Amino acid sequence: MPFFLFVGSYWTHVGYGPFTPAQLTVRGLKRSYTTDSYGTQEFVTLLNSSPPCYKLYLLGTHESDEKMEFVIASTAQPYLLYEALAAVPL
Repeated sequence: MPFFLFVGSYWTHVGYGPFTPAQLTVRGLKRSYTTDSYGTQEFVTLLNSSPPCYKLYLLGTHESDEKMEFVIASTAQPYLLYEALAAVPL
């Protein structure tokens, strides 16, 4: 699931997912200590690893405008992706 993350006058494009079947299940009142233990171990591993790097774009610049238009077009409707790809230089 793509979304924009804004910090002051900068932004970046961040994706979230894809989700595993376990993450898509509803666990409202159901406790699983094994799963909780595994989730804690996974969290500690992520916490101790280096964070991902994302390119920041300054709002109002030409590069920022092109990238934002590309992201919106590619997530809005599949047929717009072709037009967006054609407009962005490789």
